[in-house]
Amino acid sequence: AEYMGIQQMKSTKKVKKEELEAKEQLEKAEHFKARAGELDKVISENLQNPLVIFKALFSDPPYNFFDQAIKDSFVVTFMVVINSLKVEEMKTLIGKLNEKECYIMLQFLYLCWKRIGDGIQKLEKLSRSDILFKAHREIVARLGQSSVGCVLADPISLQKHFILYSNRIILI
Repeated sequence: AEYMGIQQMKSTKKVKKEELEAKEQLEKAEHFKARAGELDKVISENLQNPLVIFKALFSDPPYNFFDQAIKDSFVVTFMVVINSLKVEEMKTLIGKLNEKECYIMLQFLYLCWKRIGDGIQKLEKLSRSDILFKAHREIVARLGQSSVGCVLADPISLQKHFILYSNRIILI
């Protein structure tokens, strides 16, 4: 009887934990929907200043969030902004980001490649490999090779679907 009581308590705790997690995800959904609206405003007001847009995008990325559509909207925003740049501008832009923002940008780059690999048509149309690889090169030059490992091993990264193999990132 005592064992049954303990099992029932564990089960009740598990259900409460799941309910709490579901509630947190719903709150995050509302938060990120509102953030998407804020980002639209920042973009429209700063079309000629991608640094301002990136800083706004990187200030609150959608970590640990289940809704792929909302994550994808952030990725599309990232892709639109990064594609508006010239390759020659990337080094200057990376130099103006702080270290944390560089790590977040690296996470967005990997997520872009992952979602393009998943066959997301909207991202495939936006994809410019020259600018994506230039951004990656500049961030690694600034932060060092270990930055790649840090991003891939980060437990709260935007996603986790990469293998580093012989200096190449393989999407899985």
